[in-house]
Amino acid sequence: MKSLTRSSASRPNAYQVTVDEQLLWNSYIALAAAGKLDATAEAAMHEAAQQNPTSVALNAVRTALAARPDPEAKMHAFDTVLMARDEKGQLSNDALSATALGFSMGSAALLAPFEERFWAAILPVFESMSMEFSTRVIEGLYPAHQDLDGSVEQNQALSAATAWLEENAQAPSALKRILLEERAELERSLNAQAFSRTSR
Repeated sequence: MKSLTRSSASRPNAYQVTVDEQLLWNSYIALAAAGKLDATAEAAMHEAAQQNPTSVALNAVRTALAARPDPEAKMHAFDTVLMARDEKGQLSNDALSATALGFSMGSAALLAPFEERFWAAILPVFESMSMEFSTRVIEGLYPAHQDLDGSVEQNQALSAATAWLEENAQAPSALKRILLEERAELERSLNAQAFSRTSR
């Protein structure tokens, strides 16, 4: 645990801010997602993880690296989650989810190029992985981050989900259930955006 301190006997408004492990790593993740994780900050992040290699630290590094608003970083994160493995081997459940979380931290425009690959991959993923892994992969890569442009019904990701379900009526019911839940969540998000616009 680290402390950021500002105190003085002559200052009645002295304060102390304690930065715990989770806050420290959330700060690195936020920095990365904002595109401000430069070489110096990234080196400091890796050093901090090496000094205290807890599961929280190691998975936060995965999230931060995947959160960078860079096409190559997103490509690497997408491929890592899709295969549920990296250069060191198969990912743990938590490592997979941490990478997927970082991938999802991006603008709709940045993530849009991966949607076509997602829809092409979900059935093979579900058929080749365990239920636990395939669920994490599909939920983690689902194109849920959408900016409403036009009507809700015109949203490309929502339409793609509907089309996939119609074209794959014979798909396993468990897979269809995952997609129906994700589609419903996306529809709620888009409706909320639409309501926000009309209420201004």
